[in-house]
Amino acid sequence: MSVSTDIKIINSFKQEVLEKGISQVTIGSVADRCGYARQTIYYHFRGTQDILKWLILNDETYCKYDSLEKNHWKNELFTILSNLKKNGWIFQQIYESKIYEAFNELLTEIIHSRVAQSFVLSCADYGNSKSRESISRILTYSFTGPTVEWIKKGYPESPSEIMEDYDRLCGSAMHKVVEDFLVLRPQ
Repeated sequence: MSVSTDIKIINSFKQEVLEKGISQVTIGSVADRCGYARQTIYYHFRGTQDILKWLILNDETYCKYDSLEKNHWKNELFTILSNLKKNGWIFQQIYESKIYEAFNELLTEIIHSRVAQSFVLSCADYGNSKSRESISRILTYSFTGPTVEWIKKGYPESPSEIMEDYDRLCGSAMHKVVEDFLVLRPQ
């Protein structure tokens, strides 16, 4: 994939949202704006949900936290929060549109795969995959719910402030709870 093509598509998508609103944006309208055939857009992105996913995960955000494996979940969550806030005007429109539920599913999937599973793996290298998946699902909703509320309220705190709250919540006590769950749950 060409990065410059991706960026042109993303910028065209943003312009379409700005002018028409999120509910009216289609792959066809994005293609028309950037001068590409629809097939070219689909070669780079599977649809508008894929473009939104790109905005959440890749939109020029830096990682604040060190890259130690134990803090990998923090890097992922900080990236997600920063990109959500950076493109907040788009994501706030989603909660007033018909694609609200689809976006919630997308955000939940991203947080599950990038944050919650990473957090569980940072806690313990034991427990069976079913146990790790169970606690990962619980954590997914623990991270997703407050993130959705933060978006709906218009991002009153910075991503760094949110991360401080999560850091306090997910400090050593939470790691201990997850480790105990994984060790004590019957195999």
